[in-house]
Amino acid sequence: YETLDTLPDLSGSDFTRITHVLIHSAKAATGIAKTLKAHHDKCAFNNLVFICISETAGEALADALQVAFAGKSENYPLTETNRRISSFPDDASMLMLLH
Repeated sequence: YETLDTLPDLSGSDFTRITHVLIHSAKAATGIAKTLKAHHDKCAFNNLVFICISETAGEALADALQVAFAGKSENYPLTETNRRISSFPDDASMLMLLH
């Protein structure tokens, strides 16, 4: 398979409905950070929960968001409470964290 780095075509209303983001890899974390930065004015960051497949993916997410939002700490999308790490590296375990 091949991973392509593309930004999704989402409207402002799409961003208001998004509550959970599944992170399956470090590369995906970088793409999510770019998307959130590009649409930072439309996102309800305080409603987002990031569910990561592993601690490595979670750390990559934190790093990518830190870079993307450097100097914008008032609108930084990652907090101690909105990042969850799956107990097993599979989709079933990730989906169990969607509460």
